Amino acid sequence: MARESLARLEPLLFGRLGRVLVGIGVLYWGAEMWGGPGDDTLLAAGIVLLGLSFVIGGVMGNPGCEITALPNLFLPADKNLHCV
Repeated sequence: MARESLARLEPLLFGRLGRVLVGIGVLYWGAEMWGGPGDDTLLAAGIVLLGLSFVIGGVMGNPGCEITALPNLFLPADKNLHCV
């Protein structure tokens, strides 16, 4: 029961804003890598996905880890994934 209550805590504004700002920075970094010298397209795609997960996790207020933000977009609310 204690784990369920921790997963339902509302995220703070500072944490959400921090996630969005870091996500924008990571997205910019991935966009700069895309098609640049060395042509690490796969690495750039992974970095862009990481940036998207930061932004989406911050906007949605996804509790816990950013890795679960993208799957939670497509899962119903009762089946959302949480890392605590």
